[in-house]
Amino acid sequence: MGLGAVEMRFFSDNAAAAHPRVIEAIAESNRLDTAYDGDEWSGRLDSAFSIVFETDVRALWVTTGTAANCLALAALCPPHGAILCHKDAHIENDEAGAPGFYTNGAKLMLLDGPGAKIAPDTVVAAIDRVRKDVHQVQPRALSITNATEYGLAYRASEVAALGDLARSQGLGFHMDGARWLANARSANAAAQAIAAAAGERLIHPVEANEIFLKVSPDEAASLRSQGFDFYDWGPGEIRLVTSWDQQGEPVERLAAAIAAL
Repeated sequence: MGLGAVEMRFFSDNAAAAHPRVIEAIAESNRLDTAYDGDEWSGRLDSAFSIVFETDVRALWVTTGTAANCLALAALCPPHGAILCHKDAHIENDEAGAPGFYTNGAKLMLLDGPGAKIAPDTVVAAIDRVRKDVHQVQPRALSITNATEYGLAYRASEVAALGDLARSQGLGFHMDGARWLANARSANAAAQAIAAAAGERLIHPVEANEIFLKVSPDEAASLRSQGFDFYDWGPGEIRLVTSWDQQGEPVERLAAAIAAL
């Protein structure tokens, strides 16, 4: 049996359908509970996040990832402040002018780092370059993207070190990135299967659900002619993204096609 177009899409996990359990949960919640605050669903969400993060958490419902990022940054950084982030952070490269709009003008202060990860020394150096006077924008928040735009994951120890640094410098600390845990594991497993077939074509280690490969234009055209869709990521590079609903045949066919290039 042939595969549908959706199953062959590897350009973004936003192309995935909603998980059936998500649809079931929406239907289940579509009943009267309370008119405003104090509903059962918000309480259950707080509890679920508190278990995951092993501390008391209050979850705030918003409509999109961009809204979540920008509202959080607006709470952490005043309009006259700066948000330290990697130059390839999602808030810099993929959310247009939304961070500046929601913060009423806060500046993104861009940092370097391999794999789009920020190291504490880089943060300290950036802070030290700013004069402590009224003529320069003062850093007020630190933002990291996890997993990064190159698919690398911050380890718990790395996040802890950046968190400690943020506290010592009086900075708010923001992390961009969240996925349902079961769905994330499924997508990550699919990415590992593709990475195993890619060999030396891999540009970055595969630590989440993104795979960056070195391919020629003719090789990219060959993959597309077989029905696979993905992003061109620069000269001789492509990006593939797996999602929760890509297991079995579509992943096996893509892995075989890459191995045959």
